[in-house]
Amino acid sequence: MLKKIMMAFLISSIILASLSACGGKSGQEENLQLQTNIAEDAEAGKNVSADRLSAEFTGMLSDFSIRFFQEALKTAENPEDNLMVSPYSLISALGLIENGTAGSTLAELEQVFGGISCEEMNRQMQIYASYLTTGSKKDAKFSTANSIWARKSEQIKLASDFRKVCNDFYDAKVEVTDFDDAAVSRVNKWVKQQTDGMIPSILDKFSEGDQILLLNAIAFDCKWQSPFRKESIQENEDFVNGQGGIEKAVMLNGGAPGYIMLNGAYGFTRVYEGGKFAFLGLLPEEGVRLTDYVAGLTGGDFAAALRDVRTDADVSIRIPEFKFDYFGELNANLHAVGISKMLDPNAADLGNMVETELSDGNLYISKVVQKTFIELNREGTKAAAVTGGMAVTKSESAPKPRLEIYLDRPFVFAILDVEHGIPIFIGVVNTLAE
Repeated sequence: MLKKIMMAFLISSIILASLSACGGKSGQEENLQLQTNIAEDAEAGKNVSADRLSAEFTGMLSDFSIRFFQEALKTAENPEDNLMVSPYSLISALGLIENGTAGSTLAELEQVFGGISCEEMNRQMQIYASYLTTGSKKDAKFSTANSIWARKSEQIKLASDFRKVCNDFYDAKVEVTDFDDAAVSRVNKWVKQQTDGMIPSILDKFSEGDQILLLNAIAFDCKWQSPFRKESIQENEDFVNGQGGIEKAVMLNGGAPGYIMLNGAYGFTRVYEGGKFAFLGLLPEEGVRLTDYVAGLTGGDFAAALRDVRTDADVSIRIPEFKFDYFGELNANLHAVGISKMLDPNAADLGNMVETELSDGNLYISKVVQKTFIELNREGTKAAAVTGGMAVTKSESAPKPRLEIYLDRPFVFAILDVEHGIPIFIGVVNTLAE
């Protein structure tokens, strides 16, 4: 099973100015009606995304996801290690932060988000979260949660508009507290609860300059829609790792209704219970390094390939059981995709995050980190992520040819939102060693 993934952003330092969060009174009234409509649709079990998620938003999210994945892999400490990131968790945390920005810092985020305004980003993220979580149940679970932790201080007070917008659109829990060991324990307890225990902690301690911690956590736990039969599971099979060594694997054998081609790689999807999510496996040509393959992807190509499922062959697949966790600092990745001002203590404008204007420092995002976990086996997949930022058709003609897509060497994988083709989690497997 794939396990949960969580991400955390840390924001340090002190604030500059007192400004209102994005959106005026009329916008808040419109947003309240939108929230009511979404809640009514979710309660009725309707597809809350079909007529409300914009093509601009889904296109941006697909493109951002691939760019972020490319940069994370490019800056990995060891390119032969396994890696998994959650673009959705990252952009959820960035959405919280965006509501606290102003001036050129806000403008930069809106540009990276494809020109989508802060207000519209709030709406689209709320709709998408509702879509992803609606219908979640025991065998097909997806959850997302956000929280904001602020240091108890006479100097710094979270802006009421910032708190309201983050609560209204991201359902963010806010706690104002001393940044002591007890607070660290509560933060880690929240992370563990929101990831169903897959990620037990995200924080070791608070530093003196840390003022605000923003967190997003997501959890995924889904059974396969079509379980692997006992006779189709083979143990002690060979897997050739990224170093060329032979590792022993438990291989899950089955079929797929079709296949995709993406930049020379063959791929397939296997759907989870409920049909909302699917596992994607991509096998580049033999001899192609995963870092080189991923570097040639684009969000547009990725989305187009998922729409172009080919059915001119009978497809046999093999998936190894695997499990690993990953931790990454994302500041360099954010710089690479065009987000730099909020990370610069001299340029960041987080004036909409607090009400107090201070003269002895500037509030900026000191560190953005992500921690993930995944476990895939014969039952299904579990995955989790935490992101945080600290401020601080059938033919009767001739038989089809047979196509074998065996993930018995390094491969790219993703857990997809089937309807929109967006990777909620995406990563690479170079080794099965835990």
